Amino acid sequence: MANRKRNIQMKFYVTEEEKRLIDKKMAQLPTRRYGAYLRKMAIDGYIIYTDTTEIKAFTSELSAIGRNINQIAKRINAYLDVLDQKSQRLKTLIEDLVEASKASSGNVKLEFTDIDLVQMAFQTNGEFEEKLDARHLQLIINAPREPLMIRADGRRLWRVLENLYNNVCKYAMEGSRVYVDLARVPGNPETGTAGQAVFTIKNISANPLNIRADELTERFVRGDVARTTEGSGLGLSIAKDLTELQNGQFSLYIDGDLFKAQVTFDLVEKTTEKAVEDAEIIEETDASEAAEKPKKDDELKKTNIPEEATIQKEVNGESSENAINETINTTENSRNE
Repeated sequence: MANRKRNIQMKFYVTEEEKRLIDKKMAQLPTRRYGAYLRKMAIDGYIIYTDTTEIKAFTSELSAIGRNINQIAKRINAYLDVLDQKSQRLKTLIEDLVEASKASSGNVKLEFTDIDLVQMAFQTNGEFEEKLDARHLQLIINAPREPLMIRADGRRLWRVLENLYNNVCKYAMEGSRVYVDLARVPGNPETGTAGQAVFTIKNISANPLNIRADELTERFVRGDVARTTEGSGLGLSIAKDLTELQNGQFSLYIDGDLFKAQVTFDLVEKTTEKAVEDAEIIEETDASEAAEKPKKDDELKKTNIPEEATIQKEVNGESSENAINETINTTENSRNE
């Protein structure tokens, strides 16, 4: 021990976790002696200290830039949404301008056909159900059970009703009622006046209607002076022109805040083809009944059924034929007895 080169002993204490860490590092070296390993690490090892102040500052700036980029991206997305809305509105405006120009000049190809105005109105109600619900508008419709047949272009008539319903969805007071009435106005045979089908839609305006009714059908004129909605001011003008192109009448009425639009068309009778078809069906039915009658008479004669049994009448909701069959069965039973 006297000849020991290293004669100064050093001791230190470690925890169990630190002991396991030392063992793990020693496993990577060729030595298995704690003294040799610890001496090597104590003499040749270095403690490296890096000043991370600048790195932390740079990281903070990068984080701030990242947040700014996210905010900029959100703003860009918001601007893109606005641009998309504006472009769609511009597209709609251009389409409305083209349609208004065609309608006012009469440069519209029409395909007239017989249309049930009642059915068309109910279809339009279904199409606008979601828009009306979004504004909490209660739709009340009053229509006859029988059809109101008119002569019109189905596509253009739909456009007329669509513009009227869109006008209601945009300008009606939220939470109010919207009334749709369909009525038949009888004609006058003496004067040769045809009957008419009248469609009326009424609502309460959300804003004061400080305007004449005839001004609302002019282009780019709207009832809300504040222009808080996205309307172009062409809807009613287009509806009026398209109605008149189809030989109809378009009228607007304003009473305080009450707005009413009315569309009127002449009623049409059944078409010639339909009348011929109905007549053929009646003739076939009469011929069939005439052919069946001699057969029934022969059967009655064979069974000696009294003539009174051939009287056609309803007995407790049963037809005359059932009554005759019951009489035949009764007669046959009496013969067997």
